[in-house]
Amino acid sequence: MPMSVRWLCRLSSVLVSTLLSPAPISRGWKRASCCGAMKTPPPPALASQDGEWETHCSQGSWVLGASAGGSRNFASHRMNPHVPLTVSLRCSEPNVKISLCQHCPPKAFLPIGFHVYKVPEGLAEPQITQDQEPQASCVPHCYAQEVSLQCYLSPGAYVIVPSTYHPDCKADFTVTVARKVLRKVVKSQETLGHIVQESSYSSVMQR
Repeated sequence: MPMSVRWLCRLSSVLVSTLLSPAPISRGWKRASCCGAMKTPPPPALASQDGEWETHCSQGSWVLGASAGGSRNFASHRMNPHVPLTVSLRCSEPNVKISLCQHCPPKAFLPIGFHVYKVPEGLAEPQITQDQEPQASCVPHCYAQEVSLQCYLSPGAYVIVPSTYHPDCKADFTVTVARKVLRKVVKSQETLGHIVQESSYSSVMQR
């Protein structure tokens, strides 16, 4: 066989094997497809009726002769600090979490607890009456650094009254309140991969 014919045969075999072999871009596309399939779906939007938790803290003190009124067993109970609370979400499950923490060493723990009172309508400041019954209570008072309560309260204005069991007991404390609130879900109109087109308007005053 002449040299030129053998060279053409080798060239044709190389071209055929090159065309039939898989291209590197194919392997790369498989990897991209696999990664795309493994992407986790976005978390579902929170239902508006469920709401979400909002937390805030209030620090205070039981001061001798001023705000250390003791438990409901004593007439001075109303002297205790008042922590305002507003409930706005009505739901079928607990919508308020309250905790009371006293700041003192374990050997000096006082028996602590708290009551939640509904504020009568028409009052400019959150106050409670002498014979008013609480809507929720965290009792009996406990010798613990922190006591807590989870409950449901109907929408309205309330006050949390933390106290020691006996009056005239001084200490510092923190009341932490988590309440469910309703937040509207804002939906974005933006679409990825598309150019945002802006339009400008000019007003012409006609004489």
